[in-house]
Amino acid sequence: MADWVPKTRLGQMVLNGEITTMSDALATKLPLREPEIVDILLPDLKDEVIDLNMVQRMTDSGRRVRFAV
Repeated sequence: MADWVPKTRLGQMVLNGEITTMSDALATKLPLREPEIVDILLPDLKDEVIDLNMVQRMTDSGRRVRFAV
């Protein structure tokens, strides 16, 4: 994260060390617009796909397939 240049006020506050937890970031009511903010505040965050379903629906132009995650 040494080469990250924040573009928002919240990002600048995180980089300067004024905000050190995700609770502090959410309490500021500023939007989290940069993914690096989450990467710094929650370094061991992992994601996991729990369920994946295929949803089909018939339209005038044919069958439409989407995935519900």
